[in-house]
This record gives sequence, structure tokens and C-alpha cells, in this order.
Amino acid sequence: MTEPQVKSIRLFTDAIAKRRQENGGLTYLSDWQVHSAHLTAGAISSLADGYQTGPLYVPMPTGSGKTTGAIWGVVQFAKEYPDQRLCFMSKYTDAVEKVHAALAAELGKETVGYYHAEAFVNKDQELKKRIIVVTHNFIEHNRGRLDDRDLFVVDEAIYATGEASLRLKDFVDARSWATTHNIMPEAFIKLTDLAMSLDQKLRADGKKYIAAPHEADRPWAKEIAFNLKLSEHSQTISENSRLVAVQRFCEALLEGLVFLSQGQKNKDSYDPIFSAAVLGIPRINKTVILSATGGDALRHSWAIPAGQRLKGLLDGS
Repeated sequence: MTEPQVKSIRLFTDAIAKRRQENGGLTYLSDWQVHSAHLTAGAISSLADGYQTGPLYVPMPTGSGKTTGAIWGVVQFAKEYPDQRLCFMSKYTDAVEKVHAALAAELGKETVGYYHAEAFVNKDQELKKRIIVVTHNFIEHNRGRLDDRDLFVVDEAIYATGEASLRLKDFVDARSWATTHNIMPEAFIKLTDLAMSLDQKLRADGKKYIAAPHEADRPWAKEIAFNLKLSEHSQTISENSRLVAVQRFCEALLEGLVFLSQGQKNKDSYDPIFSAAVLGIPRINKTVILSATGGDALRHSWAIPAGQRLKGLLDGS
């Protein structure tokens, strides 16, 4: 084992020991979970202090400790940036309750608010608090209410509002509709070409999933997402839901939130699934996204190899 490798392992074990000491031992977490949580907390700190520009992705498997690390990161954020406001978004109401309870225990209920459709709280009063915990679909029904937030943390991005799930055939059928009726044909051809290229890459790489490259400057995707008025073409549309999903796909593509997974695969079949999530967050550049789907192909993913740029983060977070 080389000296750099030994140093990296020492940094890894020292960081785990430090986190356990700071948090009462964390006996319910494995070393890997502690390490994953530590990196998640570091991602939030990195975006808060301007070291990184978002969206910043934390791609780790379910159960790896992302939510625990996010709570650590939010607590640190609240203490280090007392003039800034944060929104934490969870996928389910019970998750909102648990995250709120954990944050309130550290920061106090006067600082941490929460809201979901079944909560017996005053929404306006809760939104006045510096930290607010809500479900993903809060934005969809409360446009503009989170515009005052300086930082967002989204737990499990693929469950966010505006989710779309498509298969390769859906893109081909959408292109056929567009070219047949001369409705943005070039844009739909480019969309289908992208879907085909992602499919080819998934099969070539042999991975369970890949993420579409995050490129905000895709004029054809903007055209489909924002300029296509389906109501104006209702007489030509046989399946409206497919085109709605395609629009969401294009909007999510511009935000870097499109993933392709193998789906149900065996030796006799292969039918990949294209998944997209539209967050609708007012400050996507100040957003940390925790996801068990996609990851290492994302341009902004928070994947830090051991020994690379790690020591300062471990010492400072």
C-alpha cells in the first residue's frame, strides 16, 4: 500500500471517529453510513459558504445516511449563518415530521418550522421561521412562498413534484406526432436522438443507471418545455399524458434531473425507464439534492475520491 493510500485511509477513519465523538457515538450507524452522512453535511456547508455552485448532487444508496448527514449540515448552517433561511424538502409527511423533530431538538421550535397537508399548524406562522421542513409538493401548491430562502436541501429528488416516467417508445411516438403535424419537429427529433444516445450509453456501460449530462443551454428542450401549448393541438393528440410527461422531461433535463435505469431486465428482455423530476425551486443554484438514483454521471455530483480535496472538508465540517 502506497503512502498516499495510507494517508487517505487515515483521513477516512479519523473523520469517522470525530463524527462519532461529536454525536454520542452513533452506535446505530456503520462506519460507511457515518462517512456518507459526513460527506452529505460537507456538501451543504460547501454550497452555503459559496465554495460550490449548485445544483449540488449527493448520489448515495438508500440507507447510506444521507438524511442524517443532511440534518447535521442544516444544524451547522443554522449556527454559522444566522441571517440566512433554509428549506428542507422530504418526500413523505412522516419524513417531514421526523426531520422537523430532529432539527427542532437541536435548534429549537422557534427556529424550525414545518408544514404538510395534515399538520395542525399555522402555515403562515411556520413559514416565518428560519428553517422550514415541507413535502416536495409544497412548491406546486404554494408558488412564491419559498422565494425568501437562501438554501434548499431536497431529500430524494426523484420523488419531487412534476415527476415523469417514460420509455423509449414514448419518445418515438412523440416524435412521430410532432413530425406528422409539423409541430416543433426539429426539437422532437433532437429529443429522441438524446433518448437513443442515453439508451446506447446505458447498454454500453453495463450500469444499472446513468444520468443525462446537465446542460442548461438546450434551446430545443426549452422550446418543448415552455413554448409548446398542448391545448392548442388537442384535436391532433390521442394520448395527452405522454406529451405532458415529455414536457416535464425536457424541463427536468435543463435542471440536470433526468436519469435512465435498466428497469426490469432479464436475459430475454430490456426495457429501460427514463425518469425525470421537476423541482420548481426558486434558487436551483443554491440547492443540495440527495438522490439514491443517478449520480456519478452528473456534472455537479458530490463524489470526492479519498485523498482528493478531502482533508480540508473533513477538518472543517
